[in-house]
Amino acid sequence: HALKVSWTRVALERMAAGAPGNFGYSLFAASKADVQRLREVHLEYVRAMQQIIAASKPGECVGLYCAQLLDLASTTNALDDA
Repeated sequence: HALKVSWTRVALERMAAGAPGNFGYSLFAASKADVQRLREVHLEYVRAMQQIIAASKPGECVGLYCAQLLDLASTTNALDDA
């Protein structure tokens, strides 16, 4: 958890400094089932990224992919069981 917080902090610092990169957000309302599906789609994307990274040669760049998918509800969170 601490490592995730640390790298998220790095991303925030770079964004605040105006560093180049893709930064964005999407605040939305969706059903619990769809939030759980969004988590699966996110994991599929991360797995595809990991495959590209594993096959990438030479290692010329150090990149940071930092994304969060949260159910902002404090109770009955759709991602509790995920």
